Amino acid sequence: MPARWDETFASDGLAWAERGLRDFTASLRRPEFRDLYSKRSEGELVIAVFGKSQVGKTELILRLLGVRPDAEDLRLALRGGRAKGLSASVTAAIYRRCEGESYRLKTPQGDHSNLDLATLREHLRQLRNDVEAQTYARLEPIEFDLPSTVFDPHVVRVRPVTILDLPGVDSSEPREHAHVQRLLRRYLPGVTGTLIS
Repeated sequence: MPARWDETFASDGLAWAERGLRDFTASLRRPEFRDLYSKRSEGELVIAVFGKSQVGKTELILRLLGVRPDAEDLRLALRGGRAKGLSASVTAAIYRRCEGESYRLKTPQGDHSNLDLATLREHLRQLRNDVEAQTYARLEPIEFDLPSTVFDPHVVRVRPVTILDLPGVDSSEPREHAHVQRLLRRYLPGVTGTLIS
């Protein structure tokens, strides 16, 4: 006769569920899904922000993370040389606070450390050119490490959070559309929550 559910699983609390989540996470073929689900199982919130172009998605993320409102040079660099009024975010991105005074940009092509804002802007300009030329098709998010000097010292983070910045769904650049649609299909199913602007 089969064992009863409570006899099989109740003795080890929720350990059986944690094992199941670990096994499920390990079975995911896409590394970015494994990473997102791992963060979720560790108690970290994983939130995606997506919506129309030029509605302030990146600004919302920077403010949620505690970046000072007067860090205008950073905001201009993150536009990659694009004028205000034109879409700026060209691929999925994650922003983090780091110690130190320089910027870091990690892309599938490499890890660029000790950047100043002019060099960061140039890397992002080149990335946009590559996406528009359809020579960049990678879907892994680029990662920004931002120095603590751009953060408001009074903002306290109470829970780990990863916020995935997705490019605008209605970009005026037709050569971005296919890339944006692939990003949305890949990331939206694996997040804890979604902010839609």
